[in-house]
Amino acid sequence: MSWKPANSWYEATARRPVEAPALAGDVDTDVCVVGAGIAGCSAALHLAERGYRVVLLEAERVGFGASGRSGGQLIPGYASGQAKLAAQLGKVDTRRLWDFTIEGVDLVRDRVQKHAIDCDLAWGHVHAGIKPRQRDELKEWQRELEDDF
Repeated sequence: MSWKPANSWYEATARRPVEAPALAGDVDTDVCVVGAGIAGCSAALHLAERGYRVVLLEAERVGFGASGRSGGQLIPGYASGQAKLAAQLGKVDTRRLWDFTIEGVDLVRDRVQKHAIDCDLAWGHVHAGIKPRQRDELKEWQRELEDDF
């Protein structure tokens, strides 16, 4: 057996579940979700909690694709920054988008608590500037978030 370096923290630390058998025969369900990444698992869980009979299909394993390579940060907002979005969408719609990200953080926190998910969740994050220009940009971003969002 040859050793291959992990491509991600997840791959390096994942506990492999027992292999599930391939789907065979007929399945009676209300909804079939294809793909057990973050979005597929979330959709299946939300539907099941609302009383739907859900089948979740995955060709590989849970989190096999891009979801398994996520850094796992739980940070509100968008990589582009709010000012760039506001220039394109206007302040009202940009505020709505910001609120969606806050709701997403709250949803994850509630799911972790409700389902007692052991995921080493740690709250908080850091944005750091190492140059005077970056410090000024961070101060402006802070002002923008405090005043507008």
